[in-house]
Amino acid sequence: MFYAMGHFSKFLPPDSVRVALTTSSSASSTLSSVDSVAFLTPDNQVVLILSNRDSAAHNITLSLSSQQLSTSLTLEALSIKTIVVGEIEGNNSSSSSSSASSATEMPIITTATPVSSTGSSSSTTASSASETPEPTTPDHSSC
Repeated sequence: MFYAMGHFSKFLPPDSVRVALTTSSSASSTLSSVDSVAFLTPDNQVVLILSNRDSAAHNITLSLSSQQLSTSLTLEALSIKTIVVGEIEGNNSSSSSSSASSATEMPIITTATPVSSTGSSSSTTASSASETPEPTTPDHSSC
């Protein structure tokens, strides 16, 4: 729980607003065990937090058609991943939070496929998106 909270507290400054994250119909059926949420920060960045409750990894593609941005990533089994998309063009930071989020095009999860049991998959990340390293769980077995 502590590491999950870190994904929210580290990347979401005060006054960030939760916004809709769209999932294409083809990806929805595959993502029944993946929770996703998106936020718009006061700096006009979009922060996506994805949580995979499945025992299998999933390949996920995010796209933002207005900026011709697309990124693919592998969401490992039983993991949480945070993706920060740089400043979104066309967003007016002087407008109120609710109107800014409704006027901004949000990323869309366009594809999602389970990773084969062999574990072979390729993952590329667009230069305008960054990912957080997966947190490690401390070993308390010797305590």
